[in-house]
Amino acid sequence: MKKTACAIFQPVITGEVIMQTYGLRPSPVVGEIKTAVREAILEGEIRNDFEQAYAYMLKEGQKYGLQAQQILNAPLDENQHT
Repeated sequence: MKKTACAIFQPVITGEVIMQTYGLRPSPVVGEIKTAVREAILEGEIRNDFEQAYAYMLKEGQKYGLQAQQILNAPLDENQHT
């Protein structure tokens, strides 16, 4: 069976990114923020790039009264050489 693009879609914002940014442990709010980011990407509100998705995640976190404890930078592309 052939996988569709939607079936293999992975947002750039992971639960780990959310937990690191807000200093959270695994919790329902992490999943809710992750879902909101994924839906915004799929609906075309934002692109699936780190900077846009991260900014959207920060706005979603504010809805839950969260403040970033750490601001993360976009991960380096594995194919880039420094």
